[in-house]
Amino acid sequence: ASGAVVMVSGQSDVKTGDIVLGSVSSKGGETGSVMLSTGNSEAASVGSIVLTAGSTASRDHAGGDVSISSGFGHEGGSVSVSAAGSLNLDGASVVVTSTASDNASGDVTLRSGAADDNSGSVSLSSGNGNVAGDVSVAGGMSTGGAGAGVAIKSGDSSSGNAGSVSVSSGAG
Repeated sequence: ASGAVVMVSGQSDVKTGDIVLGSVSSKGGETGSVMLSTGNSEAASVGSIVLTAGSTASRDHAGGDVSISSGFGHEGGSVSVSAAGSLNLDGASVVVTSTASDNASGDVTLRSGAADDNSGSVSLSSGNGNVAGDVSVAGGMSTGGAGAGVAIKSGDSSSGNAGSVSVSSGAG
């Protein structure tokens, strides 16, 4: 096995130092990219890339955040999260979930950003295939009260007709 490369900030009783990986700014040209990548393998499993914020044992403080955002520009950059296909097995899954908690678990929100002109759409769909996958929307089960509801609502408008709600089955 080849040797490891380890970058750590020093230990402290107050606050440890930051670690910053970045390319420098440019006044007239393009800036460089920052890439995190594991090596390829021809005969064995490859390593993973793990981004994890630290935890705290204090009940008065929050754990660290993980923030992934694209850059601002004439056209904003995209954020893409995708799982890879497979040579001879099922493709990998993409899972977005909030963590369980002793109190209330976190919310999961999918929405497009606000805009002065047209805001983006939000689309939930399964891919095409010999047998296409289902799209399921369900409220959670409750052990101490009413089960969770499912609400589908069209948008309001301050200058025209409100949006419509359309439910239809596919053609056979």
